Amino acid sequence: QTSEARGLADDERARVAADVDIEMVRVQVLYFARAREATGGTTEESFEVGGAAADTDALRAALVEKHPSLQSVLESCVLAVNQEYATGNTALSEGCEVAVIPPISGG
Repeated sequence: QTSEARGLADDERARVAADVDIEMVRVQVLYFARAREATGGTTEESFEVGGAAADTDALRAALVEKHPSLQSVLESCVLAVNQEYATGNTALSEGCEVAVIPPISGG
């Protein structure tokens, strides 16, 4: 590979890395009930998600990475994005509020 070709490859990697940074979005995550317990009592925190996709699937993965004990809790939780229940994988934008809501039972 010539030095010119290597230079182009380096430029391309830098451009892709810059694109990934641009796509990162910061969201505010709120934890309730068992989800809050699984985070050690954290009630809310900011998260940056994105890269190839800034969506609820990426956020779930990031949450489990930071709080492994959330894995089993998230399986039965619903997410609400900006106070509306998220169905399926939902896109996230800068400043979204995401609530992690475990099942609620009562009697």
